[in-house]
Amino acid sequence: MIQAPARSAPRGDDNGRARPSRRQHDPLVQAFARLARRQPLAPLVLSGNRRATVGDVDALALAARRSLETFMPRAARFGLPPGVLVAVSAHNGPGFLASLLALRRAGAAAVLLDGQAPPAEALRVAQALGASALLRCLTSWPARGDDWETSWLTGAGSDHAVCLPGIAVVKLTSGSTGMPRGIATPAAALLADDAALARTMGLRDGDRLVAAIPMSHSYGLSSLVMPALVRGTPLVMPEDSGLFGPFAAAERLDATVLPTVPPYLDALLRLSQAPGRPRHLRLVVAAGAPLSAGTAAAFREVYGLPVHVFYGASECGGICYDREGGAAERGSVGSPVEGVLVELLSEPAGALGGGGNGNGGAGGHGAPGTPGGTIAVRSPAVAAGYVPDPDPRLAGGRFVAGDLGTWRHGELVLLGRQDGVINIKGKKVNPREVESVLAELPGVDEVAVLGVPMPDRGSEVLRAVIACRPGRLTREEVLAWCRERLAAHKIPRSLLLLAEIPRTPRGKLDRAALLTPLCGGPAAGAGAAAGTLSGAAGALAGTADTLAGTAGALASAADTLAGAAGTLVGAAGTLACAASAFVGAASADPAAGAGAGLAEGGGELAGSEPPTGRRRGR
Repeated sequence: MIQAPARSAPRGDDNGRARPSRRQHDPLVQAFARLARRQPLAPLVLSGNRRATVGDVDALALAARRSLETFMPRAARFGLPPGVLVAVSAHNGPGFLASLLALRRAGAAAVLLDGQAPPAEALRVAQALGASALLRCLTSWPARGDDWETSWLTGAGSDHAVCLPGIAVVKLTSGSTGMPRGIATPAAALLADDAALARTMGLRDGDRLVAAIPMSHSYGLSSLVMPALVRGTPLVMPEDSGLFGPFAAAERLDATVLPTVPPYLDALLRLSQAPGRPRHLRLVVAAGAPLSAGTAAAFREVYGLPVHVFYGASECGGICYDREGGAAERGSVGSPVEGVLVELLSEPAGALGGGGNGNGGAGGHGAPGTPGGTIAVRSPAVAAGYVPDPDPRLAGGRFVAGDLGTWRHGELVLLGRQDGVINIKGKKVNPREVESVLAELPGVDEVAVLGVPMPDRGSEVLRAVIACRPGRLTREEVLAWCRERLAAHKIPRSLLLLAEIPRTPRGKLDRAALLTPLCGGPAAGAGAAAGTLSGAAGALAGTADTLAGTAGALASAADTLAGAAGTLVGAAGTLACAASAFVGAASADPAAGAGAGLAEGGGELAGSEPPTGRRRGR
């Protein structure tokens, strides 16, 4: 458990002279410094005709740091206090790597924001976590300091700035209330996770990684950013944001490893003419959402390669890995990563503090028939704690997850989740956060957000049910409000506008009614029919291959489908989900690329707990 100090250390003596820096040596910064000295001309990021070497990223990090310090407030004129929180927003590419390096060299703890999030959400999250500044990289391939902009926030540089000395990055997650919270992670934990995964996955010196998952998420941080900055593993950036992009980039630039998510593999296999296997591709890793046995078997049959399941969480890095490549077909997520102890606890996650009764032996290899329980993890990669509010479930080198599991022949089998997190194509969404944003929209009387299960996809569609006066709101108004305030994957794909939200005789939300196509209640004009179409694409999944060439085509198709509500009511989920996975927002955000739609680091299964709903006071 960690607690942020209320005041930072003084930064000048009585005569106003700057005091010598007492910053701790960051092993991540040191590892990259060794890399820059030994092989500055080695390629680090590649895409089409573009190249960024180790030396280029080193120089860009200096430019980003100058941008950070150029407009530093007067209160911070002697330098940033160690561990001060600075939020960073950057798309995949050398700009992200340079931004992270710049903050760590400055001694700041980098709050990793979703690069696809709109500015309003980035600012809201940064302020909620107490960041002193927001550093934004305006392009994936920056060339000079002008490609960064820094916004200093209220209280920056003052004695009241939130500081977390010894913390390298703050990963994002959602608290139980839906408010953003961070996972404070030391550099030593990041490097421990990187080393353990490299050994467990059998990564090689000559590997090249396809960078098609967001670097700002835990999965991308561990699978892409850390190998690049620590070992100099080249990252291959897809130029095309559609389904063919990752395979095309891998073929052109000789990539050997593809970290991806199950929805991408599933959509790839649905194409009438799937792309050929890249010549040098040897390892495919899937995380972020459940990988079905059918998808795993079909991929092996079509491409001659197994899909290796990777199960992890933002709080602790890698948990289990499928070394052989057949775990998904057996219904498991493999065995523990090297150095990771997995226990199954009898108590629910919310009731656990520092103790708990565990099942399973050393390394977590329980015997057949071991009873199931709540998954708890101990390893050198476990984060220091949550911010701003500590939680005993992440403390003392142990993380108690919200997942339930059991052991089967030495492999971990996931049984579901205990919390209300919704799994949207591998990205985790807390419905309370979306409800709080929608509740602020004028005209909304009450709102409930929930996940509509898609069993054949191993994911869910995000549905918002809004109570309002008939004719008061339109679907377009609601989506426009969301686009300005929420990341693409948090924007509901199914939207129902009703006169009132259905409830049970006891006054609770009627979950069964909320999951039906027309929500079992009176519609607010034509809004319900139009909203139902937001989730209307499952039966049309067979046409996805003709639309997947470009993000724009998918977005256009989603909008076209949305106009056909009356005739497509039973057909909703699959294409809207496929669009969100590869377009980032489908009809809600056509500009978002594939990086926005791919998975977050935690491979946790998402549950479907009943929404509490949020009512506006009248």
